[in-house]
Amino acid sequence: MVSLPAGVMFLRAGCSRSLLVEARGPGSEWEKGFHPPAKGVRIGSVHSCGGNFLHELWDGNHLRVGHLRFLMVISAYPPHKSAGMEQGCRRLSEALARRGHSVIVLTQAGNDRPSIKEEVDNLKVYRVVQPIALGPLWGVTYMTQMRRWGSRLASEWDVCLCHKLYLHSAVFQSLCRSLGKIYCNRLANTGAFSDIEFLRQHKGGALLLNKALDADGFFCLSRVSREELLREKVAAEKIHPCRNFVDLGKFSPAEERPAEKEFLYLGRFHEQKNLPLLLEAFAALRESHPEVRLRLVGKGPEDNYIRTLVRQSPACDAIRVDEWTDDPVTAYRSAWAVVTASNAEGLSNVLVESLACGAPVITSDVSGAREALDPGGKLPVKIPAGTAIQGTGGYVYTPGDKEALIQAMSRLATDGDHRDELGRQAREQAVNVFSEERTVEEFLAGAQAIVDSRKPSR
Repeated sequence: MVSLPAGVMFLRAGCSRSLLVEARGPGSEWEKGFHPPAKGVRIGSVHSCGGNFLHELWDGNHLRVGHLRFLMVISAYPPHKSAGMEQGCRRLSEALARRGHSVIVLTQAGNDRPSIKEEVDNLKVYRVVQPIALGPLWGVTYMTQMRRWGSRLASEWDVCLCHKLYLHSAVFQSLCRSLGKIYCNRLANTGAFSDIEFLRQHKGGALLLNKALDADGFFCLSRVSREELLREKVAAEKIHPCRNFVDLGKFSPAEERPAEKEFLYLGRFHEQKNLPLLLEAFAALRESHPEVRLRLVGKGPEDNYIRTLVRQSPACDAIRVDEWTDDPVTAYRSAWAVVTASNAEGLSNVLVESLACGAPVITSDVSGAREALDPGGKLPVKIPAGTAIQGTGGYVYTPGDKEALIQAMSRLATDGDHRDELGRQAREQAVNVFSEERTVEEFLAGAQAIVDSRKPSR
């Protein structure tokens, strides 16, 4: 009998249709009575849904980790765009490639000429989609080119994962059905800016949304995202968790407490982020805490508007606005606390990165906030008006509640020891919940369940 490492998936040979099996943990064994193959013998399986989903190699001692072939479809990919969804896609793709899975990223060319770039072993990025920027032609040519490239690359992938319910979701639902491949979605946004509402409001939205939701599986960043899918009558067994994660080695705490009480906002300058509320709250906080400062790091469609509000603020002398940085670790480490005022999110990378760097977080109660600060579900469902509730590593308040935001910032500005304790909790939370190992293990378990659901009956 042969023991397998935790999380390894393997194929049972010797039957008319190979069966995917998952090792549940250390010490899991081959099925009783099954004799492992000779050293160097490759075991494969071709399912009715097409392609080799797992390619395992027995080396005489153990099976190598299963080889899944993913196609990641996303409208933009770093460095052309580095918002939360794009960063999440890159981190997941690179993590899967490091584990031996083949990953292709299909995306727009951005400002560059079409190119194929080898990023790391087992990972290819095809920056080849160039829609025509002319009214409705953009959407038509985007969808047409996505389908064309998905078809061209069909021999290299088995499982399609569309990042965000978007125009490409409807395209790949149709393509995967015609090719007999697995089609999945990873949702990005919730609430007023949700993926579902975006497609519903698009021209032909009802048809696009129906096709997008006709998937083999879904991956969600948060409980809110899961609940939105359930309201659309998606079967619960098709929905799987896939949080954003963080490099805990790169994103790590500072050795000492920050010298200044500077609150940090890092992210897009977009109406979704509700930065005017943050600026109003900070100006009010300065009346009782003249020592505090505010730093805004980012860019976006409201860049000029936000800079104008800063100049008009009575606390303008204590606010600085910096351009977006691709290496935010220094900013997190020097922050007294990280603060957001968003009206909607999926699961903010900024929250996860802040926790990892030991920076306490003050966040509005949007999707992902409770995953970050209340994994045990202990906070009240409804937060009282004017009140910020303490979670693990920070505070949560109702979106739009300026008084609650001021209250949370005041508590941290007043008590340095309290700030340090929340910072310690924040780091511990990141290690326990948002590690690469845990997230990728959850994702692969979900992928396994989706593949299993498409297996032909014996």
